[in-house]
Amino acid sequence: MVSKAWIPFIVMALASAAWAQEYRFAVEADKTTVTLGGVVTLTYRLEGGNPTEFKEPQAQGFDYASYVSQGMEMRQFGSRFTKAITFSVSIKPKQVGTLVVQPASVVVSGSRLESDKIVIQVTDKGQAEKDFYARIAQGLYIKVSLSKNTVYVGEQVRLTYTLYRNASTPIANLEYKTLPEYDGFWKEVLVDRQKFQLTDELINGERYQTGILESVILFPQKAGTFTLDPFVLHTRIPVPSRRRTNPFFFDFDDFFGSYNYLDYDIESPITKLTVNPLPQPQPSAFSGLVGKFSFTAALSAQQVEVDDAITLNATVTGTGNLRMLNPWRLQLPLGLEDYPNKTHDNVSTKSGVMQGNRRFEYLMFPRREGVFKLPELSLCFFDVETEKYITLSSGILSFQTGKSSEVVGTNAPTAGKGPVVKSDIAFINNDIQYIIPDLSRLYPLGYSPFLSSSHILWSSVPFIILVMAIWLYRRYGPGQQLGPAYGMRHALILAKKHLDQAQKHMVSGRENLFYDEVSKALATFLTQRLGLPAGEYSRDRVEQALQERGFTPPEAQAIGQVIDLCGFARFAPGTKALVMHDVFIQTSQAMAQIDQKLGA
Repeated sequence: MVSKAWIPFIVMALASAAWAQEYRFAVEADKTTVTLGGVVTLTYRLEGGNPTEFKEPQAQGFDYASYVSQGMEMRQFGSRFTKAITFSVSIKPKQVGTLVVQPASVVVSGSRLESDKIVIQVTDKGQAEKDFYARIAQGLYIKVSLSKNTVYVGEQVRLTYTLYRNASTPIANLEYKTLPEYDGFWKEVLVDRQKFQLTDELINGERYQTGILESVILFPQKAGTFTLDPFVLHTRIPVPSRRRTNPFFFDFDDFFGSYNYLDYDIESPITKLTVNPLPQPQPSAFSGLVGKFSFTAALSAQQVEVDDAITLNATVTGTGNLRMLNPWRLQLPLGLEDYPNKTHDNVSTKSGVMQGNRRFEYLMFPRREGVFKLPELSLCFFDVETEKYITLSSGILSFQTGKSSEVVGTNAPTAGKGPVVKSDIAFINNDIQYIIPDLSRLYPLGYSPFLSSSHILWSSVPFIILVMAIWLYRRYGPGQQLGPAYGMRHALILAKKHLDQAQKHMVSGRENLFYDEVSKALATFLTQRLGLPAGEYSRDRVEQALQERGFTPPEAQAIGQVIDLCGFARFAPGTKALVMHDVFIQTSQAMAQIDQKLGA
């Protein structure tokens, strides 16, 4: 017989056991034996709770073939229903042998659960399979074209990725897998991958479908030899299932019957670009432009009246990165007032190169009579044809105001330098108005403000500030900081606003508006929560900032993958509603994970 004294301990033990059995986290693989280059899909199931964090497994010897996708699964066992949260990810082996996928983990109610390990047996491709893939590669490939293989820093080069598909090569699906990053380059898009479409073309007597995946103009920002990122597409090749003895020998023209589908990646070839440094030493006035340019500067008039507007237009025309050119800073003569300049661009990339003109407009108003001489403008650029620095000059521009022919000068006077012009003194004398004193502010001799109402009022201000500071200190407690807390609340408010809009668009099926709002939500949250300037928002910068704040590299990379997912999921095939739901869930969880780890 059990003593009554032991009953509480037995109840607690049973409760602890029930609590421990409440959650179940397991993993399944769609196959445990795969040939080299094949794809294995891992599905992790959590039963009994809602996870706040999922940490993907370390799969040494594998490449990830997809993003982690989250879903929900309902199962029925007799009259009992079970609900499970699922995480799916596809991996692709890089080597032959027995490979082990380490456990994944989830956090539920503050506790971390781990899955089992998965052992995958990877075998080499047989000769039939190698012949099959070789035949596919001949009829389905990506071609990379560079307008130049060697350029200077800042010189433009056109890069194009084109997909070629032989009409006899069937594909069942096509989706983006890996996209170029263009690190170290300034990019101008010619053909966006969103506008990808196939057209028929006859090549060596065979019918092909071709389409430009992406075409960009690159401006290298540093010297070196660069290996350009590959463009990788994922597709599925249908193989007639009626020849089950060996699915790799079949007639491509036979499209009847049922099919098995083989995963296949189309990867662009390795392409290198050599970037040479600009010759040294560089002129001090070098504008940074590299290409071929001309330069003009002209005034809108030669004769104006005092206070009438006159415009200086400085125009640079040519081929190169005109958008990086900054305006000149003018040093104007005394008596000539200017307003902030305006920039006008007429730049085109239709011919496959960036060319056109950039015009800077300077609006000025003369406030005195005389002949105004403007400072000389010059443009220094590197000519890629002659491989030399070229300097073009406008010469000294001048105009007359009124009837006076007195020359005002080419620069504003500098204190302690240059002669004093008599007319300048006269102009200053006219410009200064006589100051009438306010007699109401005069006080009798011997007056003292001590103990006056204003003295008492201003003397009490420090005490009021001190009382407020003490109240704030007690209200928010020691160590509390209002700035970061406000930044956090502000980030959450803005992100929630965009997420609410995204959810509405998801329910109504407005796909483009959904992806716009969910991308804004994530970008707003990350830039404000991590203190990043808007111009530095990128996956690499976010991952770096997360690791600086204590995130592990896999955790930071997982959040980086969510950034890519928000940008490219709209192009993924499949049921659009399910894809949008998956993006919404992963974005919300990424933001919650960051908030939980960083705290207030």
